[in-house]
Amino acid sequence: MSPEFDSMDKIREITRPADCPDKGFLCDLLWSDPGEDTVGFRDGDRGVSYNYGPDVVAEFLQKHDISLIVRGRHPMVSLYNKHIVCQMNKSCCRVCTKLRHQCDSERVIS
Repeated sequence: MSPEFDSMDKIREITRPADCPDKGFLCDLLWSDPGEDTVGFRDGDRGVSYNYGPDVVAEFLQKHDISLIVRGRHPMVSLYNKHIVCQMNKSCCRVCTKLRHQCDSERVIS
């Protein structure tokens, strides 16, 4: 998610391959993170890009007539299940695929 994400064409227009810049749309697309207690956009916890709230997700879904955003960057806590999914309001999913990253157990489903 990005404050600059106003059209799906923005993704189609990305020249590939591309290096990730330090800021801007492509950086946000790769590094922004959802935050359940966040409203709108705020500076990201990683020191790059943004955190965004459920309000941003809801507005994006409605504007683009889609029902789900799937993100695939968050690692999982253990090897017991390689297909764990973390959810935020059932509209923004994060697929956990690696070890040693804290996934909040309240948001983890199998």
